[in-house]
Amino acid sequence: MKEGIYMLNEEKTSVDKLYERGKELLKERQMGAAYTCFEKCLTIDPNYQKAQFQLFIKSVKQRNYQQAFFY
Repeated sequence: MKEGIYMLNEEKTSVDKLYERGKELLKERQMGAAYTCFEKCLTIDPNYQKAQFQLFIKSVKQRNYQQAFFY
């Protein structure tokens, strides 16, 4: 089953698309825009684990461990 289909609402689908856009931006090394996408994912779905993980990794790389544990 494809992720996002088990939830029958448009929000989950839009979160998945926004997350994928963030991943594309990471590949293009547009870090600020990518992390903005991940943060927007969490405003739509605060429990979206993929976005939480990306923001966790960002915080660890910046040695902002207090923020990392938030995610």
